[in-house]
Amino acid sequence: MYMLITSVGSSLFPLSLLDNVFLILYQVDPQGVECQVICSQLPESAVSEIFWAWESLSTVTCCRSLVIVYECQCIVQIGVAAKSLNDGEALAVDAAKLMQGSLCQGVLKSGAQSYLANLSLYPGRSELPFLPSNTQAVILQPLGDSGIAILGGDTIRGFTTSDQVLQFSVMTIIQSLVVLCFLIMQFYALCHSSFLVIQCFHSDVQNKDL
Repeated sequence: MYMLITSVGSSLFPLSLLDNVFLILYQVDPQGVECQVICSQLPESAVSEIFWAWESLSTVTCCRSLVIVYECQCIVQIGVAAKSLNDGEALAVDAAKLMQGSLCQGVLKSGAQSYLANLSLYPGRSELPFLPSNTQAVILQPLGDSGIAILGGDTIRGFTTSDQVLQFSVMTIIQSLVVLCFLIMQFYALCHSSFLVIQCFHSDVQNKDL
């Protein structure tokens, strides 16, 4: 149908309008449940930035699901998610299993974005069970060597070139934010461990004195 519209009306309509017609024809309502899961260890400022990123992507592009995994930990799952057969809630992301899959491994090794414009054509679809079953397109964006952002869209070939540029810019900001937060959390964890060691040592010394 799209080829017919293009051949008949290319002289009457600008290409951008024809692209919009195509997107409308193939847009679906994601089948799943609304989800909003964010790592509780993230500071409020980071959470605000993540919400800003989600609002930007979901408003301007066909993105309806966003998952961010870093250091084998799911830190963000927002939008529509697949429904769990057990309790009807959003299906949780198995971060460790996801990162070991061929899709994520391929993206991390290449260090480049991967755009699955028609998700149903890719066998690797089974590695993304947490996305709505009728997700049409997916962008996998590496976040350094240790993380990945997954954007699920409601339209086949729905992420335009400008959308991909936008999401790359947004995810670059989120990557810097996530890396910084994890460094801070690791620092605090190290300080806490050191404090416990010192405390135990001090207790041992006091017990010996007694």
